[in-house]
Amino acid sequence: MTPLVRVIALALAMVLLLACEAPAAAPTSPAPTATPSPTPAPPTAAPTPAPYRFSLLYGDFLGAKKPTPVSVLSLNGGLPHVIATIAPEHDGRFAIHPESTSVAILDKLDHHLEHTTTWRVRLVDLAAGRERDVIGERTDAEPVVPWDVSWSADGRLLLASRPSLDVIDLTSGARTPLLRFPPGTIGVTFRDTAHPALVVSQTLQTFSIYVVDAGAVRHVADRDIAGATEYAFRPGSDEVLELVTRYDGRVTLALLRGEVAREWTLDGPKVEGYVPLIGTTPSSAFLVWPIQQSDPASLDTEGSAYLYSLSYDATLTALARLRNWGEFGPLGVSPDGRALIVPTGEKAASDARFSIAICCERRPPVPLLDFGDRFVIGWIAER
Repeated sequence: MTPLVRVIALALAMVLLLACEAPAAAPTSPAPTATPSPTPAPPTAAPTPAPYRFSLLYGDFLGAKKPTPVSVLSLNGGLPHVIATIAPEHDGRFAIHPESTSVAILDKLDHHLEHTTTWRVRLVDLAAGRERDVIGERTDAEPVVPWDVSWSADGRLLLASRPSLDVIDLTSGARTPLLRFPPGTIGVTFRDTAHPALVVSQTLQTFSIYVVDAGAVRHVADRDIAGATEYAFRPGSDEVLELVTRYDGRVTLALLRGEVAREWTLDGPKVEGYVPLIGTTPSSAFLVWPIQQSDPASLDTEGSAYLYSLSYDATLTALARLRNWGEFGPLGVSPDGRALIVPTGEKAASDARFSIAICCERRPPVPLLDFGDRFVIGWIAER
């Protein structure tokens, strides 16, 4: 080989080497105002080592006429195991004891009936695996049937219905009212399953927000209904987070302290449906932002979404890009903030059939469970 040919060959080799090492261009997408581009962060070099401190509690739909098993899955490995079953055709609501010792289930057995509903409150001992009815089956007129169940921070079992917010005696099932709701109340729910007990009642025009604390109920604020609305505590503070996907398509964030509200409009891609809140930690909230196919950020893909971290100054940071995310369980930030549950559907905007993955410290999301008709309940502390 002549010197000239050797120089040319060496130059070509260097060009090829540099081309192989250069990073590939990331797809572009609209960036939120004053935030980094919502291109997902690259994978970490290695998974965060075990042990994780929390296990995932979830349910599996097996069919309309079959009982629904509720299972627990450790993020540290191993197979899930069933801890309880709930009735077919249920409209179950779940509440995990703050010390992870038990799970309460408000089980509505025939909510499809027009004027009455049969319901019960079950208690599952997580250590012993035993189930018992705190309140046995009752068939009541629809206006007085409970809507939701929760635990207070000091371990009292709470039951919410249109007429009142009650404390349940765990031995007798007797109910003692803590708060009477005004006429015109059409629904009452506990909005933050990870940080009890945030109570939101609703009329046709207004959300009323309450906090159960030290045996008393404190009124936080009344808010006009302006769209699909989510509420949660900001951990470590006395503020309540409000996330609204408004009727006009805007997405807004507010931090409420009494009647004082700090508010922002979030600037992201065009929303398809509404933006669900996944959970909160002291430093940020997490949400799924479904994207209209007409927006460039969707990359012309139906069922596209971003998984965002939202700081409390309204800064959005993309953690991962989601495909075919499912609305039946995009909630699940572990209490220590290390793990985030991501539902990945079998088809665009999948309602039920999806796999469950884990994100945040492990990037991109790593599958935990294969495709199935399931829903996320929450987290229990490992012992």
